[in-house]
Amino acid sequence: MAEFFTSNITYYIAHNSADIFHYGIVTAGKKITTGQPTLETFLVQSEWETRLLALGIIQQDIDNVANSTLAQELVISEAEALSVSIVS
Repeated sequence: MAEFFTSNITYYIAHNSADIFHYGIVTAGKKITTGQPTLETFLVQSEWETRLLALGIIQQDIDNVANSTLAQELVISEAEALSVSIVS
């Protein structure tokens, strides 16, 4: 299990390096916890996007998360549904 406490807006990718990829954006002061073996965090959006593309995530899916006016709510919903927890 991986765990990370955010001190800034943080872009994250939780994955198993094969076929499970959870990713999103969280605000400062949150705890990200995942059962996936790898949790990558980024402070720079472009670095996060580059890594997601390298992992095979398509640009449209990345843009949907990154550009959504409801990004925080989507990330929390995704995290709850996909076994990544974000706690204030």
